[in-house]
Amino acid sequence: MAGGPEPVEIDPRGSFRDAARRSLAVRGPELLVHRDGTLAGEDIEALHQMRVASRRLRAVLEVYAGCFPGRAHLTLLRLVKDTADALSEARDLDVQIDGLRAYAAAAPVEDRAGVESLIAELAARRVAADDHLPPALLRLDKERFSRQVARLVEDGRR
Repeated sequence: MAGGPEPVEIDPRGSFRDAARRSLAVRGPELLVHRDGTLAGEDIEALHQMRVASRRLRAVLEVYAGCFPGRAHLTLLRLVKDTADALSEARDLDVQIDGLRAYAAAAPVEDRAGVESLIAELAARRVAADDHLPPALLRLDKERFSRQVARLVEDGRR
C-alpha cells in the first residue's frame, strides 16, 4: 500500500453483489496492515493509514449493505465504526498538536505561552486517547474481525 490502496478489480458486467464481495475482500484486510505499528505508537503515520483504511472499509460496508446478511453485516459494521472512533480520537489530536506546534514556532512571542499551554492540554488528551487504542484494536482479534470479513465475502457469493 505504499503507493496507495490496492485497487478493487470490479467486472463492469458483474453483479452489484459481486462488486460488494470483491470490495470487501480487498478493503477488509487493509484495516489490519498498520495495526501493529499503530499499537506500537512510534509512528503517527501508521495510525493515519489505519484510520484511512477504516474509513474505506466503513464506506464499503455502508454502500453495499443490502448485499450482506443483516445481523452479520451490522456486527461487522459496528466493530469497524468503534475501531474508527478510537483511531479518529487519537489522529485528530495528532493533527491539532502538529498544527499548533508549527504555529507556535512562528507565533509572536507574546502568544507562544498560550499556544504552548494548549499544546500541553491536547498532548495530555492524546495520552488518554492512547489508552483507548489497544482495547479497540485488540477487540478486532477478540471478535475475529478477519473471520467476519471472510464470512461476509463468502456470503456475497450466494
